[in-house]
Amino acid sequence: MEFIDGLPEDERKALEQGFREHLAGTVPGIVAKRFTGGETWCADPILRAEATRYLNI
Repeated sequence: MEFIDGLPEDERKALEQGFREHLAGTVPGIVAKRFTGGETWCADPILRAEATRYLNI
């Protein structure tokens, strides 16, 4: 979370958009809709697991 928050705003927004696109193809739509950026990177256990995989790619 600190890594994401420490990015410049344009890079953070691009990363969040890329993660939204990643979610669209990897998890059910109802789960993907939970992601709104910010704290939701780590608040939801399913999103946290997907975010960890996504950030390691």
